[in-house]
Amino acid sequence: MKVVGALAAIVLAVMMVACGGSSSSTNTTDGAWSETLSNSTGQQLGSFTFTVTQNDATLTGSDLDFTNMEALAQCFRTGTVMNGLIQQGMMNGSTLTMTIWWTASNDTGANSMYMKGNIAIGMGSGSGTFTLTGQAPGCTSDQGTFTMTHMR
Repeated sequence: MKVVGALAAIVLAVMMVACGGSSSSTNTTDGAWSETLSNSTGQQLGSFTFTVTQNDATLTGSDLDFTNMEALAQCFRTGTVMNGLIQQGMMNGSTLTMTIWWTASNDTGANSMYMKGNIAIGMGSGSGTFTLTGQAPGCTSDQGTFTMTHMR
């Protein structure tokens, strides 16, 4: 009976390591990221950078810099908020949802970008789709794909 219990403990430990059960610091989204957007026709719209802080499954973005994306800089200005969730997968990384939003100070509208995708094992890169909803003047709605790179 002791042999069966020891064997079960070994199998459980192997499964936890293989399925991402390790608490290694390399399995976190914390740090600086660069994200590139392309519209639905494949035209690259540009890239922006941000910093992510991960607390369990909750993601908080800060230091958003849209200087390489003039059009997006019109949508997200001072006071922009970025939040998200990450859910660990079994063998192929993690799923990710993130939302960026900004409300114009004169109540002329709000802009938001919703992103949904996957983060690769090791948290080095990710990709997925985005939908930008522009309601404030100067921001145009769009949709397409994104790729992200962890700049650690």
